[in-house]
Amino acid sequence: MKGNNLKKVVLSILITTIVCSLSACGRGGKDASADSNSVGEKQIAINREDYAYIPEEISLGDADFVNVACGTEHGIYFITSFFDDETFTVGEQGYCVDGNGICTKLPLRYEDTQGTDIAIDAIGVLSNGNLVYIKSETPIDENYNVTGPIKYYLVQAGSENCEEISCVDITEQLKVVNQLNTWMLKVDKEDHIYLTEGNRIWVFDTHGNQPFPVVVNNGGFIADMGVTKEGQVVFYGWEEQKCIYVIDETSGMTSVLKENIPNNASINSITPGDVKGIWVTTIMDIIEYDIETKTATSVLNLSDCGLSADTIKTCTVLSDGNVMVISYEMADDGMPVYKGSLLQRTEKTAESEEKEIITLGIFEDNSEFPEAVANFNKSQDTYKIEIINYVENNDYDAAITRFTNELIAGSGPDIIDLSKLNMDMLAGKGILEELTPYLDNDTELKRDDLFESVLNAYSIDGKLYTIPNGFCVWGIAGSNEYIGSYGEGYSWSVEDIMDVVRQNPDKEMFGYGSKNYVLMFCLSNNLDKFVDWQSGECNFVNEEFIGMLEFSNNFKSKFDTSVQDYNPTDLIVDGTIIVEEAMLSPHQPLQYWEILYGEDYVIKGFPSAEGIGLTIIGENMLAINAGSDNKDIAWEFLKSLLAEEHYKNRDLLYYPTLISAFDSINEEYITPVYATDENGNEIEISKGGMDYTEYYAGTEEEIACLTDIIISCDRADTYDKQIWNIVEEEAAAYFEGQKSAKSVAEIIESRVKLYINENK
Repeated sequence: MKGNNLKKVVLSILITTIVCSLSACGRGGKDASADSNSVGEKQIAINREDYAYIPEEISLGDADFVNVACGTEHGIYFITSFFDDETFTVGEQGYCVDGNGICTKLPLRYEDTQGTDIAIDAIGVLSNGNLVYIKSETPIDENYNVTGPIKYYLVQAGSENCEEISCVDITEQLKVVNQLNTWMLKVDKEDHIYLTEGNRIWVFDTHGNQPFPVVVNNGGFIADMGVTKEGQVVFYGWEEQKCIYVIDETSGMTSVLKENIPNNASINSITPGDVKGIWVTTIMDIIEYDIETKTATSVLNLSDCGLSADTIKTCTVLSDGNVMVISYEMADDGMPVYKGSLLQRTEKTAESEEKEIITLGIFEDNSEFPEAVANFNKSQDTYKIEIINYVENNDYDAAITRFTNELIAGSGPDIIDLSKLNMDMLAGKGILEELTPYLDNDTELKRDDLFESVLNAYSIDGKLYTIPNGFCVWGIAGSNEYIGSYGEGYSWSVEDIMDVVRQNPDKEMFGYGSKNYVLMFCLSNNLDKFVDWQSGECNFVNEEFIGMLEFSNNFKSKFDTSVQDYNPTDLIVDGTIIVEEAMLSPHQPLQYWEILYGEDYVIKGFPSAEGIGLTIIGENMLAINAGSDNKDIAWEFLKSLLAEEHYKNRDLLYYPTLISAFDSINEEYITPVYATDENGNEIEISKGGMDYTEYYAGTEEEIACLTDIIISCDRADTYDKQIWNIVEEEAAAYFEGQKSAKSVAEIIESRVKLYINENK
């Protein structure tokens, strides 16, 4: 938050002034990227494995917010919005935290004037230590509503007195109409100033001239921008894959790097390395990427330092090798609370490594796991969880091979992330620990505290192998007029849905539906009906699977992605699409389908010969390795993700499995939010929306309906990449009219049976 939006929040909060000691940030407050020839006396090549980082909290003075920030090798400059409750003034205030962790309030200060909001949108440091920043002036009324075009200025200010040395109007060069909230500003070794708002890059010299253009050839989306230790500006973008583009400081031409690019980097993640190249903050680690050799090396693990990538505002490596971070935590009132951390680099000793390591093996980056690991490790004196990401360079097949080889060797991680794995297959091999005894004997977490339908969905023959800490519900939404008379309650058959197709030839089903698409989600919701990993048997030559093939054949061979502005929502509203798959979650509540289909909308499960067909899609599904020597401590970590504290102050994209946490988010959901209109009247305002739909406070009836849907769910989403590849390959012959559905089913059954036997 910054600019007008933040100040609206700040105006509503009474800020208690805290007196902080004023000490200089130092004349040498020089951006690490500005000096390409010196790496500093203390900056030497180091062996990463020999070092650890010890976090120490540092003060941010009386700053309550951090709008924008800039790291240097001597500390961090940052800007906050303020409200002075004595003078009733609002504006922007600058601070600096030096390498010793001492915070100074700078003379850099702007107060809003009547009718004008002044904001500092991005900040950097020139080679002489002077500050450079973007200042915007927004015309506003007394309620902070924008009343006219915004003007942008490129400002240079003194490093100590912060007085304006130059102020150049660059509004015309930017050609920006609306206020932007994604500015990034970086300075290269020639003191060229690079600005981006996520789509374009502008380059200015210190006088406001534009020495050269930068052509963004990657589709125009810039995920992040930073500076190398050598003083070149780089940015993240995409071609066929994620890339790093290096900008030449004399011409603006870009060269692209694709090898070993750190994945899942967070915003504001790129900082100059301590020796060379760049440091990139990813979900789990800070990675050093060497531009010259195109290699990536882990520098430090964030969870070891009690940090989570999603909450890091800025990070910088200091000249002595220590690391300074500004991050935040969400308070109970939903507002961020910012804090500073100094991570002191120390040599690893036997004492620093005395904790017993518990490994968590994952197959996709997940921001909740590092945060949960950091919190868990703080509470432990004897054990420490470390995350192993098996996927490197997006090579999922290599990750599975490595994971499998470890299991064969009798090792493998203590805790296993099942997000990309076949739980049924692993359980059938005896790899997964059965969790029922742990849950039944736990003194804190009881079975009745959790949704029984979720536990049942992830049980095999009554044995529980994972407890997702959250879930969404996958089903089908449609118009009561067309599908309400089929089946009972939430259930219906493949024959029912095929009859809907036959009876309504002028209507459509599933906005993005193609033959393969429809077959895939039918299969993923019924795979356990055709494959039994415990016995090793499979059966695809049956009426139900053949019916799925025949049903899928009613759809397009391929969805036409060339159609411009195609929006299935429009076709639902105008009555063309009468059935659509529905993912029920806090961000797509039942209100959404009521708005689209009307009050008589219907929720159904997926067509099935037996059961309801409503599907649980679990989130954060962890299992315990049956071969682990640390099962009890592994259970304690699994349980920590189900604690009410874990769900607090989190914008949940899923429903909590813990019923009390589910009740808490629903209590918030049914509580209206009000605002005052221009006439002083209190009106209810939206809580969010998709497309042109707007959600408002829900009702008790809606929550009761949702709860009934959840407790009616009778299966989990199951997916096996290899089985799907077999089905897709063989189904093509039926879809193209070359073979009958039955003969295709026979071939699929033969191939899947061979695959199962090879993996028993």
